[in-house]
Amino acid sequence: MRRIILEALAARYKGVMEECKANIEIYLRNPSGTADHPEVLDSIDGQIKKLTSAQERLEALEQFRNQ
Repeated sequence: MRRIILEALAARYKGVMEECKANIEIYLRNPSGTADHPEVLDSIDGQIKKLTSAQERLEALEQFRNQ
């Protein structure tokens, strides 16, 4: 049961990370999708925050896997 839960959480965090990477790439390739440049910067910043949060959670989860 422990392994299943840890794997599910790892998959969740990896999925969030991939989603954020895709969104950042879309913003960088097509910033005209948002009318105002500060909104693009805020949007990318929000995605980076979400990405780093998921990375930190995944790293913390690895500590539980190794116990």
